[in-house]
Formats: sequence, C-alpha cells, structure tokens
Amino acid sequence: MTKILSILLLTFFSFTTYAQADITQYLKTHHYYFTLDKGFDQQTTDTLIQKLSAFKLILQAEGGSHDLNIYKKIPLVWITFLTQYFGLTHVFLEFGHSSAVCANNYLLTNDTSNLYNSSSIEYWQQYYKLNSTLPDERKVKFFGIDFNRPTSYFKALKKIIPNKQSPENIRGIIELIKSANDSLRDCSYIIDFNANLKKDLTINKPDYISYLGKSYKDFERIVMSKGTCNDVYKNRNYNIADNFLSFDAESDDSIYYGELGMAHTILKNKVAATIINNSPKFKDKVCVINLYCYNCTTNKEQVSNWPLKKIEKDILDYFLPFCNSDFTLFDLSDNNELTNKYSEYGQYLIIAKNQN
Repeated sequence: MTKILSILLLTFFSFTTYAQADITQYLKTHHYYFTLDKGFDQQTTDTLIQKLSAFKLILQAEGGSHDLNIYKKIPLVWITFLTQYFGLTHVFLEFGHSSAVCANNYLLTNDTSNLYNSSSIEYWQQYYKLNSTLPDERKVKFFGIDFNRPTSYFKALKKIIPNKQSPENIRGIIELIKSANDSLRDCSYIIDFNANLKKDLTINKPDYISYLGKSYKDFERIVMSKGTCNDVYKNRNYNIADNFLSFDAESDDSIYYGELGMAHTILKNKVAATIINNSPKFKDKVCVINLYCYNCTTNKEQVSNWPLKKIEKDILDYFLPFCNSDFTLFDLSDNNELTNKYSEYGQYLIIAKNQN
C-alpha cells in the first residue's frame, strides 16, 4: 500500500512539474513589454494586429484600483494603436453618457469649461491632441454605458439644448433644464427629475426630435439610460451591457474600445463582459485584457486584485518572473490546455509593477 501511495504521489508531482514547465515555456514566447509613453514596439504591434482582428470589442480592465495613475495613460496606448490600425472611432469608459457628452464637447472646442471635472483636464488634453492628428471622420468620440453622474447630468443636457425657443408642449421642462444649477449634486432630485423627463420624452418624442435635431440621440441616451446615481454599489453589469448593445445597434462600428473595473470584465463570471460576449452579434468577439497590479499603492484605498484571486498564485509563480519592465502584456488567447485556465478570465493579462 505504501508503495502504491508513493507511486501515485510521484506521478502527481511529476505531472505538476511537467505542467509548470509547459506553461513556463509558453509564457516565455507569449509576453511583450510596453511603455505608457511609447506604447508597443513593432514586433508586438504586428502580433496584435493579427490576433485582435478577430474581435469587435477590446475591453481593458482597471485592476487593482480605479485610482491608480496608470489609468490616465493605458487607454491612450490602446486607443492610439486601435485608431491607427483598426479605424477605431468610438470609446466608452466607466461613466454615463452625460459625462461623454461633456468630454466630446471639449474634444471639439478645447474649451475646458465643457468638462464636468476640472481635475480631469490633463486626461482629456491627450485625446484632444490625438484627435488633432486625425481627419474629422476618424476622430475619437466617447459614449457612456454606465449611470449618469450628478456632476455631469445637467451640464450635459444644457449643452445639448439649442439656443432657440422650444415647442410649447415641452417648453416647461426645457426651461427647468436651462435654469438648473450645473453644480447640483443631489442624486435623489436628479433621479426624480429624470423620471419626469423620461415620461415627457415618451409622450412628446416628435417635439424633442424636431427641437433637438442632430443632438437628439445624445439627449435620448442620457434620459433613457438604464441605471441611476444610486447604483454605485449595486450590480450594474446588466445595465452596462444593455446600454452598450443599445449604442451598437445604432452605431454598428466594426470595433470598439472600452475600459471598466475588473469586477465587470472577468469572462468566466456573469458580468458585463460575459453578457456582451454571449450576445448574438458579439459572440466570442469580446477581447478582455485584465490587469494585475504588483506592489502597487494609492493614497485613496488599498490596492486589491481580488477578481484574479483564484489564479493569483500562478501569476506570482509563473508570470511575474518574466516581468522585467513596469508593464508586461501576456497573450493567453491560444485555445489550448495550457492557457484555458487563464483565458477563461480574459484573453490577455497585463502585469503592472510598482505603480501608484
């Protein structure tokens, strides 16, 4: 009996060692370094052009903490790459469409008063600079798929409303929007106001279409968006997915880029990424890039990689030794026994080191 047990243990450890060697060999040839300032080198670029061509949505996860400074630059790396090689024009972040309207107005004018948050000026300036290098038909525009924040709700609606008299049927509520305080932060008031506005829009839709013209769709996306500012700590995955699919039904782009917290991106879970990836039009066409932040800190909260907890030991044992730069991208998209354990979380994994 002891002999049999010894043989079984030896077989187990031999198999484990073999598997470890195999994944190490795979990772050795499937990792790429990049920087936030220069992006990808030519070899990585050529590989990504080939690999990403099968997808319609490139979804970057914000791992560790939303407050890490790297998320001011990582989107630009991907967006610059995707605009150049895939013709990307539409991008979403983890905000509502009201915030997107304010951002798009800034990108058109370079007028920082359009922004909903003065601390975000530096962030949006990099996209204004990128758009200045692109022809009008290829400029990047943002859209929102999360709930509308109080900081941008009335500010965005005011930017949409034209400077002309509104039809009599909708004049009362339009005047309330015009006179609203941009700095209002009362979530309950905004929820009630939007409920009334939604009801009025449903009843008088032709008048709104006539009055708002080409801005009507932005107006409708704000007012009819699923979710409210009370949803911060609720499960928003279905609303996020529905808002995205609703936008795509009208835009029908060949490719999108988005960025969400990692609670919404793990493919094996029932989250926004999964819901979109299982929809008929996007079936197996969502490429998730998760991010593990190693030795990272912020002043606002403790950094946590909890969505990757079940594979964290493997990340530290097998992936981390290959990380000889601040940012390493691991390609796990090959459908095989070695990678399936990890690709069910996402087809790519970035390990960022020593960030704050």
